[in-house]
Amino acid sequence: MSEPIRYDFIYNENYASVEREEHKEGDYVSYEDYARLKAEAVTKDYLITQLKAEVERLQDFNDGLMVMRLQDEKGNLLTFSDYARLKAQVERLTKAGDNLVEVFEKDTPLAEAWEAAKEGKPNA
Repeated sequence: MSEPIRYDFIYNENYASVEREEHKEGDYVSYEDYARLKAEAVTKDYLITQLKAEVERLQDFNDGLMVMRLQDEKGNLLTFSDYARLKAQVERLTKAGDNLVEVFEKDTPLAEAWEAAKEGKPNA
């Protein structure tokens, strides 16, 4: 796309006549350039809409493909978004448990049991 030629209008002293003059930062363009720019904008808007729809379709498709081989308690497979949500929840709860042990129960059997549980060891 070539840049349109921009114009400003130059008025004589008593505004009796007006002349068009090319100006790098002018406020006006010719009708032909305007029509071309408008057509390009409409085309680009259409393409952007199509691309956004395609991105959404691919994200939905990706969610379907990203099924993790993890199951919930009923045997249903978990999607990637379910897995991510559950992982974030475990991280928050682990941090909360660490904070509780640090504040209230240092060097107690409860703190030892918490540390063992975090490592996946069976209860002592």
